[in-house]
Amino acid sequence: MKNLFDIPYSDFVLAILLMILSLLVGQQDIDTIMGIIIFIISIVLWFLAKRQLGKVFQVKVEAKTIIKKGLYSKFRHPIYLFSSLTYLGVLISFWNLYLILPYIALVVFQIVRARREENVFIHRFGNEYREYMKKTLF
Repeated sequence: MKNLFDIPYSDFVLAILLMILSLLVGQQDIDTIMGIIIFIISIVLWFLAKRQLGKVFQVKVEAKTIIKKGLYSKFRHPIYLFSSLTYLGVLISFWNLYLILPYIALVVFQIVRARREENVFIHRFGNEYREYMKKTLF
């Protein structure tokens, strides 16, 4: 049986469903509006980052090439960054204390995963990747 996240764009669908739920149960105040703004901008950039990776995108890290164009010219891990910001938008819209711990766990997981990926890329590409790291943010 396929894992949910093996289905193309299931991560975006999940984020969109959470935002819809937030709109249905949340109050329509400044927090909700700010959450929606963060959500919309972030999910668009998350989708763009995933598209810019193209066929290089893998769940398992394989250092085939260093992508240095588009969002990857500014950020080493735009998928992790913008997915985290997308869920932050949902968190702000819900503004529920019970969601803070799962969100923190997600961010920690993304940071750990990003560091592991960087180690794989440093091992494969050496100084070329180190130079790329100096020129980009997270």
